[in-house]
Amino acid sequence: MDFATRLLRLSPSPPRTVIRARLDAGTLPPVSSRTWVRRARGRHRCACCGRRIRASAAECEVLGPVKPPYAHMQCFRVWAEESRRSASDSERRVPSPSAPMVRRALAAPFAGSRSD
Repeated sequence: MDFATRLLRLSPSPPRTVIRARLDAGTLPPVSSRTWVRRARGRHRCACCGRRIRASAAECEVLGPVKPPYAHMQCFRVWAEESRRSASDSERRVPSPSAPMVRRALAAPFAGSRSD
């Protein structure tokens, strides 16, 4: 059993670092804007921590392109926060046109152009 699995079994809620790592690795999809919250029937496992969502607890169903994952309410909160963080991090990775390096590249003449 790997460390992340043992850590999930020991903690009452999934560690933020595990959810962050799973989002970054693509094993947990980012939370979409379409989410249902309802009373659980005890049939689903949490996509974040792997534990069964007990009957009568609140469960979140995240709608997306794949089979909808379910999560405990407190797991979902962390998942949603980390999805937003991950999205804002990826936006920061794309250089904006105002970044100094991009401005220099745009100002430089194209290698194939002639200046006469």
